[in-house]
Amino acid sequence: MTGHPCPRCRGALVPLRYGFPSGETMAAARRGEVALGGCTATGDDPRWRCPACRLGVYPGGVFAADEDAPGGPRLAVVLAPAAGPPGEASVDAAGALALGPFTVPAGDAPTVDLMLMVQRFGGGADVAAWLAARGVPHRAAGSGPFEGVAVGDEVVLRLAGGEVAVPRESAARVVLGCLADVIADGTFSGVDDLAGWLAEHGVEVLPARGG
Repeated sequence: MTGHPCPRCRGALVPLRYGFPSGETMAAARRGEVALGGCTATGDDPRWRCPACRLGVYPGGVFAADEDAPGGPRLAVVLAPAAGPPGEASVDAAGALALGPFTVPAGDAPTVDLMLMVQRFGGGADVAAWLAARGVPHRAAGSGPFEGVAVGDEVVLRLAGGEVAVPRESAARVVLGCLADVIADGTFSGVDDLAGWLAEHGVEVLPARGG
């Protein structure tokens, strides 16, 4: 057991083990002490699983539904403001961001990434340390304030004196982790406040389908 609760259901998490399991690992899995993550690891996989609700959980509280769950392995994070009920933000396979009763189209995701980085961090050194603490694959060179963002195989945050780059498949974890932080630390009072800030800065914020 990790000692950390599941971010969604508050159940106890167990470590995920990847690769071909040994007899000892299989025995630990039968006892419920670990979960089996499959024989192939990507290098950017969840570290823990919740046996109760089948979520795979990354450092920083970002989680993915089990592949067999309805809707597939959508990445999500619980947003917990200092006052008021918690909500949830998620990113779908296309990169669209669901933010409580709002949605941000996938095309605006790079803009949201950069805005949150500027709001959350002082510069490249700060964001590189944050990424390392959360186990997000990245490369960093140089430092200085943020100047822009470019999206290709990587999401590249351009700095005055260098850049920080994250693999595109890891970018959703970064935006969700930043969202959780700016809600938890009181930068924004809640989802409505955050959505209003995004809209004021030219990000397309739409009602969620069915909202």
